[in-house]
Amino acid sequence: MTHVDIGGLKLGLRTWGEGEVPVVFIHGNLASKDWIELAAPLFPAELKTIGIDWRGCGDSDKPPADPDYANYSMAQHAADMLAALDGLTFDGMTVMSGGFGLCGIPQIVIEAQRLGTSRERGRADGLVGLLGVLRLGLVEAGLFGDVV
Repeated sequence: MTHVDIGGLKLGLRTWGEGEVPVVFIHGNLASKDWIELAAPLFPAELKTIGIDWRGCGDSDKPPADPDYANYSMAQHAADMLAALDGLTFDGMTVMSGGFGLCGIPQIVIEAQRLGTSRERGRADGLVGLLGVLRLGLVEAGLFGDVV
């Protein structure tokens, strides 16, 4: 599979490995899923590594921007990513990211909680746990002090 269809919009998708443990990588701003290409073959054999492109990046569709850019908002990116994750049909997965992708995770949590189904709430709980780990790492590194 090279794309995941999310209601008429196709997001670029690539997988590496045949393992049973899915790990999804969400790339940073103006990048693509291909940034993980050099590292993915070196991951443990138990992993199935999946890279997904944001809308407008890499091999994803690039719809023209609305006048107010609402179709490229963080909320829209979050809704896209939730739809893509649903399309993967795994019972559970680990989501990893950096840069803009990492900034998108809080919005993905908000969108999942807003949607309110048990699947989205369960996914949001997992992402909240990830955010807690990230928060601790950022505070310990002295990057945000007490404001996080």
